[in-house]
Amino acid sequence: MGWVTDKRGVCYEPVIGNSARLKCRGPVTPATRHVHYEIQISEIGYGPEPYAIADAHMFADGRSIVFFKDMSMKMTGIGREEIEALWRQQSSRPAVADEPAPPAAPLYDRASILSFAVGNPSEAFGEPYRIFDEVRKIARLPGPPYCFMDRVTRAEPEPWVLAADGWVTAQYDIPENEWYFAADRSGVMPFCVLLEIALQPCGWLAAFAGSALRSQQDLKFRNLGGSAVLHRQVTPDTGTLTMRCRITKVSEAADMIIENFDFQVLAGGEPIYTGDTYFGFFSAEALNQQNGMGHADPMVKAMAAWADRSDGAHPLSMDPPHMPDAAADTSVSVDRLALPGKALLMIDRIDAHLPDGGASGLGYIRGVKQVDPDEWF
Repeated sequence: MGWVTDKRGVCYEPVIGNSARLKCRGPVTPATRHVHYEIQISEIGYGPEPYAIADAHMFADGRSIVFFKDMSMKMTGIGREEIEALWRQQSSRPAVADEPAPPAAPLYDRASILSFAVGNPSEAFGEPYRIFDEVRKIARLPGPPYCFMDRVTRAEPEPWVLAADGWVTAQYDIPENEWYFAADRSGVMPFCVLLEIALQPCGWLAAFAGSALRSQQDLKFRNLGGSAVLHRQVTPDTGTLTMRCRITKVSEAADMIIENFDFQVLAGGEPIYTGDTYFGFFSAEALNQQNGMGHADPMVKAMAAWADRSDGAHPLSMDPPHMPDAAADTSVSVDRLALPGKALLMIDRIDAHLPDGGASGLGYIRGVKQVDPDEWF
């Protein structure tokens, strides 16, 4: 935030009058191998002095041991105008001669990323993954046209080390006439694509850390949940997106691994989509034993009465483009609300039962999709 100064008498201290709560549930001892902290900022600004209020979590070897609710910090003795004046002076100075130049080439290029998606994993990451070239199966990134990483430009963590660590930075160059703009017909990037752009670097980082080598069994990779904020839409002229992610927590039990991530999607240094998510590596046997949401889930219970009904069926038109590679021949209309073309339309019909036209009473709508093994995805 640039909240620094050489002004005499300025200090950092708690916000006066702010109530905070501290809980301690475990120690850090000489036997502790790794400690990490997570800070979740709930309020930040100037009043007129800079201040921040946050919740702090502390973990020892993956176990939560300290929770500090509404921890606060205030920079007493200086205001926003003085801080911004300091940085205006700094920006007018000439650049330092020995500042490192940006890397001339990416650490991992598009060819390397495609090797992990549809080629030999050893060509993407190295010799330890050679067993996955032919003998074993590894969870991969999607291949084109659903692969949204062009390069990895920075990797702070060490390869083959599965642990909470630093950031990985990747990039994706948005083609102005890309197929999903034509298929979605909204004029902005479809959310399913933006979500992939955010999460694919997490999958790449999981492979970079050697996750698949933790088990003698082939493991499946599944997204389990998360939370995020969409800051603004992505349009065909946005240009290059920068994706950053890091592992914040790893939990292992037998052949199951749960990995938590923070992620950011940026354009021109400004946030597009930011949040956190978690994935799981599971054996096929473990996945087969999962029971789904179950009848205790409120939505499952509410829909049970309608499960066998299909009255009021409304088949949907399958508008072009029907395939991603046909999108270039499709004219895009963005002057009205419309469902996507067939290439992105994930329902075939709507079953609706809305008493009184939906104006009152209880009812439901249900989307139905016939699974076609030959569809492009």
